[in-house]
Amino acid sequence: MRVRDKVTIVTGAGSGVGKAIATRLAREGASVIVAEMNVQSMNDAVHELESMGCKASEYNVDVRSPSSPRARS
Repeated sequence: MRVRDKVTIVTGAGSGVGKAIATRLAREGASVIVAEMNVQSMNDAVHELESMGCKASEYNVDVRSPSSPRARS
């Protein structure tokens, strides 16, 4: 993968397939924006990615709703 030093956005990154993708991208050297509607799993995922040395940030969003985006950091 050619993602080293790139910024990536992963929706649903708090659990399941989205979290696996975010983890893989972090291992490959990307910064990861965790886009997730569940605040607790979003925070947990960001902390886990940061503990791996990844630059990670969170964005509380429900991608099904155009009025949903709310920046957290």
